[in-house]
Amino acid sequence: MRGFFIFLLVFGSLLSVSGAQDSASEIGSANAEIVRLYQAGNYSEALKFAQSTLTKAEAALGAEHPDTLTSVNNLAGLYESTGRYGEAEPLYKRALEASERVLGAEHPDTLTSVNNLAFLYERTGRYGEAEPLYKLALEARERVLGAEHPDTLSSVNNLAGLYESTGRYGEAEPLYKRALEARERVLGAEHPNTLTSVNNLAGLYESTGRYGEAEPLYKRALEASERVLGAEHPDTLISVNNLAALYESTGRYGEAEPLYKRALEASERVLGAEHPDTLSSVNNLAALYESTGRYGEAEPLYKRALEASKRVLGAEHPDTISTQGNLSALLVRSGRPGEALRAFRKIDQRLDQWLRTEVRTARAATMRRQMLRLNSRYQDASFSFVLENLTTETASFAADLTLRWKKRLIQDDAVLNNLARETDDSALLELIEAVRKSRQSLSGVAFDPAVSPEEKTRLREALEAREAELRSASEKFRRFQTVSSADAGDVMLALPRNSALIEYRLYDPFDFEDASYGATSLLAVVLRPDADPVVVSLGEASVLFTLQALTVDKDLRTENDTSFQTLMRFGHNRLIAPLLDQLDGVETLYVSPDGPLQALPFEAFLDEPGLRLIERFSVRSLQTGRDLVARDRPATGKGLVAFGGVDFETMQLAALPTNAEPVADASLNRAAIDITRRQFTRFPPLPHTENEVTDIGVAYAAFRPDEPAPVVLTGKEATESAVKALSSPPRVLHFATHGYYLQSGSIEGRPLLQSGITLAGANRALTGGVNATGENGILHAIEAQTLNLYGTELVALSACDTGQGAHDYSEGLEGLPRAFYVAGAKNVLAALWPVGDQAAKEFMKRFYRNWLSQTVSDPPAALRKTKLWYLQQTNPAISDPQNWAPFILFEG
Repeated sequence: MRGFFIFLLVFGSLLSVSGAQDSASEIGSANAEIVRLYQAGNYSEALKFAQSTLTKAEAALGAEHPDTLTSVNNLAGLYESTGRYGEAEPLYKRALEASERVLGAEHPDTLTSVNNLAFLYERTGRYGEAEPLYKLALEARERVLGAEHPDTLSSVNNLAGLYESTGRYGEAEPLYKRALEARERVLGAEHPNTLTSVNNLAGLYESTGRYGEAEPLYKRALEASERVLGAEHPDTLISVNNLAALYESTGRYGEAEPLYKRALEASERVLGAEHPDTLSSVNNLAALYESTGRYGEAEPLYKRALEASKRVLGAEHPDTISTQGNLSALLVRSGRPGEALRAFRKIDQRLDQWLRTEVRTARAATMRRQMLRLNSRYQDASFSFVLENLTTETASFAADLTLRWKKRLIQDDAVLNNLARETDDSALLELIEAVRKSRQSLSGVAFDPAVSPEEKTRLREALEAREAELRSASEKFRRFQTVSSADAGDVMLALPRNSALIEYRLYDPFDFEDASYGATSLLAVVLRPDADPVVVSLGEASVLFTLQALTVDKDLRTENDTSFQTLMRFGHNRLIAPLLDQLDGVETLYVSPDGPLQALPFEAFLDEPGLRLIERFSVRSLQTGRDLVARDRPATGKGLVAFGGVDFETMQLAALPTNAEPVADASLNRAAIDITRRQFTRFPPLPHTENEVTDIGVAYAAFRPDEPAPVVLTGKEATESAVKALSSPPRVLHFATHGYYLQSGSIEGRPLLQSGITLAGANRALTGGVNATGENGILHAIEAQTLNLYGTELVALSACDTGQGAHDYSEGLEGLPRAFYVAGAKNVLAALWPVGDQAAKEFMKRFYRNWLSQTVSDPPAALRKTKLWYLQQTNPAISDPQNWAPFILFEG
């Protein structure tokens, strides 16, 4: 296992002091002192000083003075260095936007700000956002400064580093070589920046296993650095560490050890015993000892690094957590599972604390998700440890870990929406309305090629800023940031008698001996109210992804000559059969799938004797087992609102609903057409859907005469505006129309723009039509989550592919079910694959009769009764599970 290795990469000037016109000014001196404190590793003092300096600069010089912007950049850099990424991003953006206004888009200081923001994106794994910024900075510097200016070459280096980070070695190498050759010409063979390029190219060679080419470069950099900078200069010590790391990688431990020791001893003398670079050297030496089985020597070094990192960086800093991870792995390798378990639990607790703060303050949806993904490697190691050391205690830890991290943001978003709706605070209500309008604006242009990428980015960033402001303004939400801190014990208490919960979790197995990760695999945690948690490994997951793809795609099954029945038997054998010993006596089976497995019809799984899973258990699908723990629910709404028989050709140009306003910016009155029209040239009429919603309306009125008369909207009246104009949550919201999920084409970081349902005038949307409110006849998932459904018992999506969505590591399925859950709906009934409108009509009418006739409302039981009726029919054309299996109830 390897600790931290610092490669000398130049990524812009994270803490650059811009050329202060008056170098003797208080602000200029203060900024210089901040850099000095940072370089000395005194982050705490530097952060306090940076905060006060920015306040003084704003007061004395103004918000957009160059020295003020330097202060903004310095504070952002310190937030980034201390792991507070959510606070760093808006500051970097502020510095960039102001610099563009004051200095111009291609001023050198502006391009430094571009680099800073790009580096933050790269550091947090947002490579798709980092790359265009790095390219922008490089191209501008080439134009303004020239192809071989030192700043231009830094940009070349930065882009190469990004390519290396993403495994694009073939693109990285020529850039590293260009930077090196140009620096040799312009700066000389032994200039520090040239030596940086030597180190970088050597690092690339090492990453690609070209050790013979890497070694002479590392040696060249080290020897030159010793001559030019001195034997104990921090940059020289980086070269010492790099060469030591190469020796360790190639098993030359005897040569690596003295170099690691030299780097550590010199760093202690030059930088101090607790400087972050010194702690990296401590980690490196400890890792070497661990690799050679000298656990007794490695452990005190890891502990030293951990305690010092907690003091210098804080217990929740990512680097501190990483050191804790190194120590945990050592404990596993040295055969001390009890201590390792305690260490893994500490990591989980610290990650939880760090992410609570970061997720609340981060604006970008992509950053919020990436922060949750950042801990995936710790979960991988934790699950791997548990499976190698199965006990009641480790199984309980795995259960807690699975429950804590599955679908965390979705519950945050849902709780925020619901809490906000309960407020009478006018300022908070204004923020809610601002978020609603921003989501509508973004949805309206999401796929329109006539709207520039810059405009889409502006709208996305405006939405993210409003969402972050709303999160910060809700005190209840801050207190509820855990959303549900329910652990395995809480869920087990909430489980009904004779029931069980299966939590599935994808992970990458970690080999503690060679510190490598294996192919993505699946495990299951089984919880019962009357037994200890059980964890079962279910093997590699790739074949299960294939199972899911074949299950929902009839054409793909035909191409592969695979029957639906065969797939359902395979699904049972892989996902249920290994758990049957834990399900004895179970009547109700709660299933919480992970990743693409959420789009599998578990009820249709077939065992060897020919019994469907729905016949053996009452199967209920959950977003997460935490949903079983009682939480506040509003009074159930009243009445039915149904949309069907939609006229996809006519877009009603009616007066605005009372709670809607026209979109002011004409550029926002554009249709969501680009990617959508690639997949759909026209939405055909669905003749049976009008009869479906009419019959459901009649049944609802007959069974629930005490509720308001059903509202059934058909033809050109079935509009997007009518959905958004709902003044109060109905008990039931029913859509009988086309639904879709696009595999690609969304604005990055907004997968809820890939799902939608079609309403009046949707075909006009494909040719650019909009109505008076700027709406296009397509209700995107991102808009659906803004509806007020807090009290709605059921949203029924009698539409194709409405159970599909993008699959996110932390959030699982990102599509219409998630959106309606966030909007407040308790249950969402959706379809996993296309169903003919006549078949859907018959299924929905039977389901509603079963549900409405119940004495106590229980949609899951009504759905099961409906499916069993189909299954029991002797006519194969009716009993075929492809007719009833696609309908899935997502319970929240």
